[in-house]
Amino acid sequence: MRPTTGGRHDQLGHSADVLSIFVGLRPLIGGNGGPTKSVPREHSIEVSDSGLMTITGGKWTTYRLMAQQAVDRALRLLGSGKKRCITADLKLHAWEAGPKAGAPVDFREYGSERAALMEVVAGEQGGGSRLHAQLPYVMGQIVWAIRNEMARTVEDILARRTRSLFLNARASIESAPAVAAVLGRELGRDAQWQASQVAAFSALAQHYQMPSGAIG
Repeated sequence: MRPTTGGRHDQLGHSADVLSIFVGLRPLIGGNGGPTKSVPREHSIEVSDSGLMTITGGKWTTYRLMAQQAVDRALRLLGSGKKRCITADLKLHAWEAGPKAGAPVDFREYGSERAALMEVVAGEQGGGSRLHAQLPYVMGQIVWAIRNEMARTVEDILARRTRSLFLNARASIESAPAVAAVLGRELGRDAQWQASQVAAFSALAQHYQMPSGAIG
């Protein structure tokens, strides 16, 4: 939400100031019916008498540890000796220790693939053009997502390969036709398919916009 000034809107703001809204569900364990903020974000691994293992609770930031503990528990149940989960020492795809000296600061979120991404941006006509004035992405990133990240729909790109939908729902809707056109060119999809993609994404993105007058 952008900061606003003037009257009681200093605290409440205007509906128009909210660029995108979204909610999520968190699988909390226990609780006494009080505020969820007081419920621990821990996870639990239970094994039934039949040997069924169930993991509950946790959060995104502990997903790897949760998986490690679940795998280790399963290995013990299976009697697999000293075998243990090895993910603690594995690097994620495109992992990089940090920006190299003199390396461009743009696109550093691509890690070791940054140089290849920048080649696509530079090599595509209009690759360095902004997807939308209100979004921090360029057209070359759209091409990269299709060729290298298995993006196949407008929703794939605007909601998953980039965070466009969560940053600005209206701008994402306005960007959908351009994204559909790139998808059509890269994947050989016709105008009818592109139009259906734009319509489907626009319908979805409507739910991420703040209803008029909802604040203050």
